[in-house]
Amino acid sequence: MPVLATTRLKEAYASLTSSAVNGTQINAPQRRTELRGGQNSLLILCAPDVDAICAARILTTLLKEDWIAFTLVPVSGWSELERINVERIDGNLDLRSIVLINFGATKDLIELDVLSPSPGVRIHVIDSHRPYNLDNLFSFKVPYQDVFIWDQNEVADLDEERRAFEALDAEPDSSSEEEDADTDEEDLNFARRRRERLSATARSPSSSSRSNLFSDNDDDGGGGGSGGGGDQDDESGFSRKRKRRRSRQPSGPSGLSLQDKKRYRNTIRRYYDSGTYFGYSAAGVLYGLAVLKDRADNELLWLAILGLTYQFTAGLVDRERYERFSGLFGDEAARLNLGEQPASSSKTDDRDIRASHEFRFMLLRHWSLYDSMSHSGYIASKLRLWRDRGRKNLQGLLAKMGYSLSQARQSWVHMDMDLKRALPAKIESIAPEYELDDLSFPSFCRSYGMAGPLSASDAVEGLGALLEVSCGVKLDFSGLGGQAEWDSSVVRAWSYGRYGDSETARVDKEHVRAEAPNIQAESDELALVKIKSSAWWVRSFSTAWDAMANEGLLRASLPLSMALHRAIIRQGTSLLEKKAIKSLTDFRLATISEGPDLSVFSHPATLSRLAVWLIDAIRDLMQQARPNAGKGGIKSLPFILASLDERSDAYLVVGMTGAANFDNVKKNKFGRAFEDAAELSGATVQHDGFESSVIQVPRDDLTLFLEKVHLNMATSRI
Repeated sequence: MPVLATTRLKEAYASLTSSAVNGTQINAPQRRTELRGGQNSLLILCAPDVDAICAARILTTLLKEDWIAFTLVPVSGWSELERINVERIDGNLDLRSIVLINFGATKDLIELDVLSPSPGVRIHVIDSHRPYNLDNLFSFKVPYQDVFIWDQNEVADLDEERRAFEALDAEPDSSSEEEDADTDEEDLNFARRRRERLSATARSPSSSSRSNLFSDNDDDGGGGGSGGGGDQDDESGFSRKRKRRRSRQPSGPSGLSLQDKKRYRNTIRRYYDSGTYFGYSAAGVLYGLAVLKDRADNELLWLAILGLTYQFTAGLVDRERYERFSGLFGDEAARLNLGEQPASSSKTDDRDIRASHEFRFMLLRHWSLYDSMSHSGYIASKLRLWRDRGRKNLQGLLAKMGYSLSQARQSWVHMDMDLKRALPAKIESIAPEYELDDLSFPSFCRSYGMAGPLSASDAVEGLGALLEVSCGVKLDFSGLGGQAEWDSSVVRAWSYGRYGDSETARVDKEHVRAEAPNIQAESDELALVKIKSSAWWVRSFSTAWDAMANEGLLRASLPLSMALHRAIIRQGTSLLEKKAIKSLTDFRLATISEGPDLSVFSHPATLSRLAVWLIDAIRDLMQQARPNAGKGGIKSLPFILASLDERSDAYLVVGMTGAANFDNVKKNKFGRAFEDAAELSGATVQHDGFESSVIQVPRDDLTLFLEKVHLNMATSRI
């Protein structure tokens, strides 16, 4: 199956659109097909994150320019994919191509039970999740079905893994049961020993004591987690899959010695066990295609910039990687925008994109300087704003720059122009005194005529808020210039008063949440919960999709983002003030089971935001407590954060791997640890999302599940 380098993106796109030759080109009345049903030959399945939705926008733009019909469907997780498979894929003889955007690269797609296309259907994967599943890259398991991995030369770095995989994949069946048993023993040895150690440790009375497990521990030992990315099968799964494939190959003498087999299997195991991480953004890959097809313009470049910015601000890629690719986009912005106007240009028709340097302040151009700084995760963690002394430090910093508290609390739009112009020079001179070493980062702004510019990070925050909390929850809007509360069922009605138009008002009825009937039967209530939880994220996806083409709606989402960040900082401050974060030997742990913002953290992305902020805050606290350790001398333990979802009576659990320094990103090993803990605890967990380090655990099983995670990680250090 093809592995696509940058120069082969055109070939991938040609393969994707080849169904047009068979009569699936669209005419003008069919042109608007996104977010609609239908039986088109091209089905695009999109994960609900900012990078994915930007990538889908780029792809659908190219398809419409080529008059190619398509159907775009958002997918929230594997169970939703299973439903879509039944409704749209299984048995659909009209279907020719399926595109998976930001999911699927870590799974063996040919043997994935929830995806069963007809013979001849091509699966195209445009996904930033890593590590790749090697079966998708190097194995020919089904001769009539192709899996295309859209890649930006990353696969070229997998030469060692390729050689190991192909050598093992080409091995014929063993000629005797004894040799086959020896092969299985070698393949399963690691997993079996690991589970035996875990089971033995779990039976130990000293290890099963919950009072000992959850007691505070100030040991900052290494945070080495167990297992790999979580989306890959374990060693036994790899062996069984190879045996099924080998049964289709002719028997013959083995070309590998047992030593070679062991060496190759160790190579594959190390590859998967290194943990999950993120590669090139999906939006960036598709923008590369637009460049190769000579169709790049400002609209597509802006979407690619948003995809990369999302990866950086969400802590998915480190600063070095971000700056490398943002430099490439900077060259593109200079090529497509030849004017020398500043980003503050107010020409009515100005839509240019220009490089800028952004402070790590939250929505500065749309909030006050004080609120923007106090709700910045970077500033809050560095100055420790959850303490009275930290808040006084912030006021002192502003005073040293020459800003009174009343001036700093003015809306940025109404702030004195001289103060705004002087801010960069003043804050850069004061920042070292407060150890604010990474206060800014290179980014981009886009002009919107008289409405003023939007920075890429501001646009990402708005889109992220729409995807996470525009439906299904209520947020406090007091003091933000909007409603007292965000009514999740009428997001467009809220925006209509300031930015909307009559067309928006007419569409609004489709987004009003209907009242659920009063059903007494428990089974029906559970079914109703599933239906409602499915509906809210579809509406959120639809709203975010529209906001990318509607600057007014995007600006209307910014107060929603402000309210979301207030909830995140408020919850994080509460956990730190109450000292509710427990330090265990191998990770830190915090649980959220009550509070006014509890429903806000039922979304994995929102809970992950809070976890990242807490990791940064605790690391800065430890560096302050141990100043002689030096920068990078403090080990940042992995972090597990669990939040109760009252609708499902289960905890949403996210595992994050902390890095030693701000803007560094480490591979996440919680996916495999969570899977092993679920197996050992017997908990009925749901691992439904596309992030392997996020899992849902029933309320009654949480304590036992966390015990097994702790034992798993402790055993992996032996």
